[in-house]
Amino acid sequence: MAKQEQPPMSELPKGVSIETKKVSELLPDDGNVRLRTKRNQEAINRSLKRFGAARSLVMDKKGVIRAGNGTLEQLGELEQGDVEAIIVKTDGKTPVIVQRDDWSDAEATAYAIADNRSSELAEWSYEDMAAQMRELNAEGIELEDTGFVEYEYAPLLKAEWTPPATTENTKEEQSNEKVGAHPVQVSMDQRERFMVAVHVLRIENAELTEGQALRLLSEAYLETRTPEEIAAAEAGDAE
Repeated sequence: MAKQEQPPMSELPKGVSIETKKVSELLPDDGNVRLRTKRNQEAINRSLKRFGAARSLVMDKKGVIRAGNGTLEQLGELEQGDVEAIIVKTDGKTPVIVQRDDWSDAEATAYAIADNRSSELAEWSYEDMAAQMRELNAEGIELEDTGFVEYEYAPLLKAEWTPPATTENTKEEQSNEKVGAHPVQVSMDQRERFMVAVHVLRIENAELTEGQALRLLSEAYLETRTPEEIAAAEAGDAE
């Protein structure tokens, strides 16, 4: 049960109130479309151990955490369920800021890097996000308010997400792709961007494998370059 710990009203802006609630009583968002990779979980866990709680979670009127589910999950892993969390109820007109006076400048910098890095290590569940985008669109929500622009969300609205039938030909193609497979090092942000493009192509042609889609994207780019540029690049690879 939430405890009311209301400071004198003169100290709080209009529309703001404060109470406390145990971490174990906070509800995770079952519809969260972010997928927690092992590295993402480890990064959040390590950050909480080293720097403590430093980011506000966002909760809706039903008590469901809408932003910060990875942090909530790891607080549970660290057995912080009995810790009292401070709940700031606001109408959004007053910014809620967490101030940490105990950090050195170096620790503050390290936390800032860790905070941004941990978010990069999670991935999107595009199928679940497509369903939510369609619901938002039906409700009249401006989809660009989610941070996605039209060329990114338009394919999600059209997606059916029906797995293509696997034939002997596709099995052979997938097997051939593994022959001479060559890893490429990319950042999480770079991987996310080209996977969006791959998903767009596979929505238009569900029989494409990820490798085939990536090859089509590469060929489309190469069509914009001159033969001399391509020859110079191939010569560089051969050296």
